[in-house]
Amino acid sequence: MSHSETIAVVIRSFPSQTERFILRELFALLTAGYKLRIYAMDVNEADDGDYVARRIYPFVVELPKVNSPSVASSVIRSQLNFNIGLKRLLAHFIFCAPLGGVGSTPLWRRLRWLRWHLAHCPVGFWLAEELQHHNVTRIHAHFGHITASIALTAALTSGISFSMSAHAYDIYVEPIAMREKLLKASVVVTCTRANLEHLRNTYSEATGKTHLVYHGLLRDEVERFSNTAFGCLPFREGATLLFVGRLIPKKGVDVLLRALKRLRGKVRCIIVGDGPLKSNLQSLATQLGVSDCITFIGGVRHEEVAKYYARASALVVPSVIAKDGDRDGLPNVILESAASLLPIIASDISGIPEFVEDGETGLLFKAGDCDSLACAIERLLSSESLRKRVTEGAYNKLLTSFIADENAKRLGKLITGVIP
Repeated sequence: MSHSETIAVVIRSFPSQTERFILRELFALLTAGYKLRIYAMDVNEADDGDYVARRIYPFVVELPKVNSPSVASSVIRSQLNFNIGLKRLLAHFIFCAPLGGVGSTPLWRRLRWLRWHLAHCPVGFWLAEELQHHNVTRIHAHFGHITASIALTAALTSGISFSMSAHAYDIYVEPIAMREKLLKASVVVTCTRANLEHLRNTYSEATGKTHLVYHGLLRDEVERFSNTAFGCLPFREGATLLFVGRLIPKKGVDVLLRALKRLRGKVRCIIVGDGPLKSNLQSLATQLGVSDCITFIGGVRHEEVAKYYARASALVVPSVIAKDGDRDGLPNVILESAASLLPIIASDISGIPEFVEDGETGLLFKAGDCDSLACAIERLLSSESLRKRVTEGAYNKLLTSFIADENAKRLGKLITGVIP
């Protein structure tokens, strides 16, 4: 299917393994026939082994830095070429919107938002000229903070349609000018029902334009994960837990380590991922006396993750709500684990229960409660019939509602106005 209009998509970085769900959506949109120009704040060449990123790379353009001559000249031209009404509209968005904040947001945080906002909005004037040159009529931003500030500035300057996807950090921690962006967007998409309800409750005036579109795995990724798992099923290591993710507060890895103390001698754990908390977590493992049963693998290429899913006994997702309000939406490792026929044990926050139904598609435990997690681990590992039931349930749910090829088509229709 061919779609005549070109959609500009603004993202933070390319390729980003921590935001692989965005790459999957872009891949699926291109495969479905949508014409894209993808503008990224930072660009690196795609890895030869990453077929998803390689497919997208030819359509990626790096945005200029805010202090570049091209941005400065675009800002000057925009002020000379547009009427006073548009200038007032832009002035309101650029200078006032971040100060509005949400609820009891402290002034210092609003001032920080304003600083970030002003530091990036000028790039939007350059982008407006770029979009007009290529006859682009719609622009979509992934994340509602800085990328959306750039995209909306470009949309207001050029007069084209603006839409955005909001995920988690941008909703709960840094909702920079969120009300203004929601009001000016033609459509807003988010990736969990928990996010949808929060946005509709907090910004009731934008309820009618806010929609749910789940992320998912590409069909051939599901096949790759499941084939890798089938090849390793006879060799799956008993009582081996797996964590995959960044080592940051919201991932709750410390909760997992404390649960392991209660299970010492019964399980071992592999931690795949890197991050600023790595040394702290290694020290905590030593203090708790569990370092001998934990292996910190560090970061690995995405193509290598499948073998870890294939050899483990269960995936543990101990996510928590961090002190600053940051949280996961629905971690994509849950979907990858489902495709890998690996049972899932996860905390009960945010969008996680939208996939993990206790006893049906995985096991849930109370977020932050290491005793509850330890009990869930013992419950799963002690029952082969339970493991079989939740594994089959998760795989079937993945195929039913979390295939990126299908969900991205709905996203494309929302962005282009086919679905009002």
